[in-house]
Amino acid sequence: MIKSYWDDRYRRQGPIKTVGTVRWTQATYDKRRDATLARVIRPLLAARGIGNIIDIGCGPGRFMDPLLSVADGYIGVDVSQEAVSLADKMLDEHEYYDRTAVRFLTTEDFFAIQDNYIGVLDAAFTSVALQHVVDDEELKRIIGRVVSLSGDSFRWVSVESTGPKEARHPHVVFRSPEEYCELFDSFGLNAMHVMNFYDCSVLVADKGGK
Repeated sequence: MIKSYWDDRYRRQGPIKTVGTVRWTQATYDKRRDATLARVIRPLLAARGIGNIIDIGCGPGRFMDPLLSVADGYIGVDVSQEAVSLADKMLDEHEYYDRTAVRFLTTEDFFAIQDNYIGVLDAAFTSVALQHVVDDEELKRIIGRVVSLSGDSFRWVSVESTGPKEARHPHVVFRSPEEYCELFDSFGLNAMHVMNFYDCSVLVADKGGK
């Protein structure tokens, strides 16, 4: 049901869509993305010498460019084939990046594909994506798969809307920062809530305490 919801949403509305009560435009997306780059991505990821970074819940690839400013390779994963198709179209038309540095996968393919096709992951990033994985077991499955591919100095940075507020829609669940930290910790990562950003919490989870 969740996959069909997102496929239908991207099919009807494309990459720019209604989020909550806000009518997003390309300009508002760009402002939020650029603020995330300046206040979250660069401070928390830029100095780490990242080879491959994975973007879980990548949608149509909005954070591809910002993440490739701090990493050599990018892998975007989304539950929706419609979103991945939009991302592939964006990549085909990109003036600089191509499939030598970028791959977009559905969640289904992410689990089915061989580890060596993805390679070692040095970092992971999510922007209001984990809150859209409403099934806790599926969220654990995704985190476990990412961690299984992680290198020794791996870092996961998440920007998520968090509780105790209640979600108004069945495709969203607001977990608390403590719940996210406990979840990351259960996979051997050392997690903490590092700051608030707009209406979201920013969480960092490190492998080996780095």
